[in-house]
Formats: sequence, C-alpha cells, structure tokens
Amino acid sequence: AEFGAVVVQDAPAATGVEMSVELLLDLAALPGVVALKIESPDAVAKLEQVRAASGGATLFGGRNAVQLHDELLVGANGTMPACEFTGELSRLVGEHEVGQFNEARWQALLPLLVFGTRPRKGWAVHKFVLHRLELVPSVGVRFPAEKLTSAEVAELEAALTAWESADDV
Repeated sequence: AEFGAVVVQDAPAATGVEMSVELLLDLAALPGVVALKIESPDAVAKLEQVRAASGGATLFGGRNAVQLHDELLVGANGTMPACEFTGELSRLVGEHEVGQFNEARWQALLPLLVFGTRPRKGWAVHKFVLHRLELVPSVGVRFPAEKLTSAEVAELEAALTAWESADDV
C-alpha cells in the first residue's frame, strides 16, 4: 500500500512513549516521512541533536509553542501548536527568519501558551479562546477534557486582555 506524507510526532505526554534521537533519525530516513514534531519535555535539546545529525530534516516543536523561541534558535523550522494563536506564532517565526524576533510580543503571548498546557484543561482553553474570537459557537468540551472553573476563566480573561493590550509592542 502507498501512503501519503507522514509527520512523526514524539509526544510522550500524550502517548506514554518517548522516542530517542536515534529512533527519530531512523524514522526521518523512511520514505514518506516529511517532518518530525518533537514535543517531549527535553524538546529543545532533542531538536538540537536531531538537527545536528540530520541536516535538512523538517523539524517542528510542539507543546503549545511554549518553547518556540528556543526551538527556533536550535534549528526548528516552526511549531505545530493549538489553533488559536497560529497567526501570531506565524508572525514570530517569520520575524525570527529575518533576524527580528520580537521578544516583547513573545513574552506577552507566553502566559497564554502555558495556560493551554494545563492537564485536562488545554482543550477547554483552546475552545474558550476560539469562542471569544467568535470562531466556534460554544466553550463546551467533552471527556476527557475538563471545563474551566470560574477562577480559571477570570485568569484566562486577564491574560488575554494583557496580551491584546500588548499589540503595539
């Protein structure tokens, strides 16, 4: 059977399996594998090692882009985050590519990215932001996700307001 393009994802928090650098390099060499997405706790070091050993492999970070700047500095091509901040993250990657990474904008966005990594709450955070942007009709999530508490909603609203007010940074 013939398969399309494959992106190998090293996501031990989701799968319970962490891939070694050697395994990732072996997988990257297989026909049809077009990229590696590395989002292990040691993603920056692992990306750096894979970049050094593989040369031209297409590498993406993950974990909701909380380490984007460091990942880019060690050779990642970009990130594959949740969907609510893709425009802003694309802008930051583009700025990095021309040597003008906006550290202040990155620092303003970072609390929101970290918020989205809370165990069992990430999906609710993503839905909340998308709902606030009027892109989805509700903030409802289904099991195994957990809905946000009123305190978390207030905290998220404050972080969103702070990020929006940093638009001129």
